[in-house]
Amino acid sequence: MRKEFIALCSMCLTLGAVTTEVWAGDYLTNTNQSIGFLRNPSRDAAIDIDGVYYNPAGVSFLDEGWHFQFNWQS
Repeated sequence: MRKEFIALCSMCLTLGAVTTEVWAGDYLTNTNQSIGFLRNPSRDAAIDIDGVYYNPAGVSFLDEGWHFQFNWQS
């Protein structure tokens, strides 16, 4: 019983480690976050509203209050 429990735990840990590697490239492969990213993929220093996704520290430069951004791509 103990060997089965250890085997089950090791399989669960291995599965958990593998699934985290699958999602590792999601940051820059999911390019549908803003039109600005499609126009200029270098969004590391973005200080506008889509900087929440690409540069969270850059939102300190935004004015106080609510922000809304609408993009249209044709």
